[in-house]
Parts: sequence; structure tokens; C-alpha cells
Amino acid sequence: MKINTLIFLVTTSILLFLVGCDEKVQEHDFIISSDNPASALTIGWYAPPDVVKEIIGTDLTPKIVNDKNETSIILFVVKSNEHLIDGFASGPMEAAHLLIPVEKSEEIKTESGLNITNTLVCPITIVDQSQRLGNKYNDFGFPTYFGDIELNIRKTGEKYMVEAKIKTANGLVEINSMFEEEAVEKNLTSAIFTSKPEMKSFFYGEERFKRISNGKGNLKTDGQNIISAMNLSGQPYFLNLDIDFTWEFDFAME
Repeated sequence: MKINTLIFLVTTSILLFLVGCDEKVQEHDFIISSDNPASALTIGWYAPPDVVKEIIGTDLTPKIVNDKNETSIILFVVKSNEHLIDGFASGPMEAAHLLIPVEKSEEIKTESGLNITNTLVCPITIVDQSQRLGNKYNDFGFPTYFGDIELNIRKTGEKYMVEAKIKTANGLVEINSMFEEEAVEKNLTSAIFTSKPEMKSFFYGEERFKRISNGKGNLKTDGQNIISAMNLSGQPYFLNLDIDFTWEFDFAME
């Protein structure tokens, strides 16, 4: 083999390797970066702890969140123009998570040694246009379904007008809401557990966002939907809008 040909082949191999490295940089399993931050609408209800005990498992306790000895059940609708799964740019993300705040009797151990301050269980996830994300959730035992999700935010003066829709084959959730308060910066270290006790899996990491609380809105539902699955009824007790949302999550099993 001629020297020039050998040099060409070696150089080409190095360039291909470098390009491959640029395409996939493995830092965290699930990333929303500051270049394309997410926005999220939190729709919340209060409920007696007994309502969720069978869902969250025996080693977790419903977190009491008010002076009426109640826990909360949260519908979290999130949207971003870009997200990364396992180091790969995976396009726009729209998802809806049903979340239940909990407390764990034992310390949550993570490879990074991160001190977890916010713990939740996720019994239902609905994803839209995110096949790789849906596969990731399923691989770690998070019950995941597919549907059409919309989250539209419009700022007019000092007000935010927010519309959200979650449409599946059997039902619809729709809310129109308004927010007027100033945003407050938040930083959390969270762990979100699957509701499947045999899996004992979770994802965890750091979250940063600006929260606008005390929204006002009107909720409409039809058919069998993510809210009726929890036997929730009536208007939500609280609405929060999170903007400039970023996170770095890793998936793990206990």
C-alpha cells in the first residue's frame, strides 16, 4: 500500500471518529439545556393520603403538603424545542406526567452522590413526538402512553396566557389559564420513581427554573383521560407556570 493512501485512510478514520464523538456526548441520560429551555404548566389537586397509598408502593409515604393533612396530585405538562436522550439530540419534546410527591424512609443513593431534596412517583406518562424518550421511560418501567400534547404560552404586558391540551385515543384534557405574578427562581434536586414496585427504578438530577404561582384557569375534560384515571374531579386547587426550565437527569435502579 502506498504511503499517501495509508495516510489518507488513517486521516479519514480519525475524522470519522471525531465526528462520531461530536454527535454523541454522554453526560446525562436526559437533558434539557439552557440553549433550548423548557416551559411547564403544573395543574394540582389536594387529596387524602389514603387515595394514593396503593399507587406509590410500601416503601414510600405520601408527602403532606398542607395543614389539612393532605397530599397533592400533580399533572405536569412540559414542552421544549430540543432535548437530549443518551447524548443524542432528539428534537422537540412534549410530555405530560402525573406526579405524586412522596417521602422515602431511607436515603436515596445515587452514583453522583447528589443530595435529593424533592421526591415524587410518576404513575402515568404521556409523550408526543418523542419516540426515543418514550422508549427510555418504558425501559425503566414508567407506564408510558402516546398522545397529542400542546402547550402554548403567550405574554401580553405583565400577563402570561397559557393553553394546554392532552389528547389521547380515549379522552381529552384542556385548560386555559392566566398568570400575573413575578417569577421566582427555583433550584431542586429531584428523584422521580416509577409506580411499578418490582422495577425500583427512578430518574434523578438537578432542575433549574423560574416559577410563577397562583394562576387562574378553567379546566375541561372529556372521556377517559389522565385526570379521570386518578378519580379526580372539579377544578384544580393550584396552577403554576415554570419558564426557562433546564435539567440534567440520570436513570437508575435501586
